[in-house]
Amino acid sequence: MAKQGKSRRSDKPNRSKKPQELNNSLKLRVQYARPWPASPDSPQILPDDMQVSPQEVAEYWAFCTGEQLLPDKISQAQLWQFSVHKDQFYQLDYIPAAEKQDRKRSLTAWHPLICKYNPFGADAGDSWAKKQASFCMELQAYEIQFLQLLSQGEAPQPVPEALLREIKSGLQQHLEQQQAILQQLRQQRQPLWVQAGKHLKLLWPDEICFITSETKVGLEVFTVSGERYPNFQTLSELEKRLSSETQFMRTSRQHLVNLNHIDQVQPAGRGRNLTFKGLPADLQARVTDGYLKAFLERLGG
Repeated sequence: MAKQGKSRRSDKPNRSKKPQELNNSLKLRVQYARPWPASPDSPQILPDDMQVSPQEVAEYWAFCTGEQLLPDKISQAQLWQFSVHKDQFYQLDYIPAAEKQDRKRSLTAWHPLICKYNPFGADAGDSWAKKQASFCMELQAYEIQFLQLLSQGEAPQPVPEALLREIKSGLQQHLEQQQAILQQLRQQRQPLWVQAGKHLKLLWPDEICFITSETKVGLEVFTVSGERYPNFQTLSELEKRLSSETQFMRTSRQHLVNLNHIDQVQPAGRGRNLTFKGLPADLQARVTDGYLKAFLERLGG
């Protein structure tokens, strides 16, 4: 959670603007709060002694992760978020007031107090504080709030464009890193080659609804997009090939199904008929009597 300038979050902001779209994955919400001296919930000014320096952040990052970081590599947006993080430490109700008298203590000095007084234990406090530090450093957030302390009649000031660009860039880099990790994991999975006319086509396991041997030649593979492709291996070979993909299950001598894409399970004699999300109701797989018990166990029934 990010905050602007020297104000921190009020529980009762008076004005808000609709989220501004950065792209399909990132959203920004801008809020404004006006102080009401008669209300205990009015915004309070974040004191200067709660601000952080690049050296302080670098020291705390090394404390949390063991990684050395040059102070001049720490951005303004990161400093901004670490200042809020430090204020979070100060605002924790479970830290005794006597421990809060020295507000000038560094992030590294605050951390042991989080561990000492955390009601769920020192390990929980340590884990929480380090996780928050990671969020501040990596700008990991999908909704960021900017608050301004406004007096009566004062017009809201725009959020600095440089900060918006930096935070957007940081979030985008985080998304790209996650996509790269997913791609690496995907490359370790077992793809399935099918025949697409005169060419071969690669399908990933998540794209497959079910596979059936109820064809004249080979197998037929049905995808979530409603396409069907022939494959000339045996169903037993594909079952073995997809054995590491826990969502796949053999449900009959003729069918291997992706449990994640089942839409309806319909009683049919001593077995079940299965329909799949996004596919016509007449495209069905069968659960026969010999596979029924294991199938129901997988479904939790």
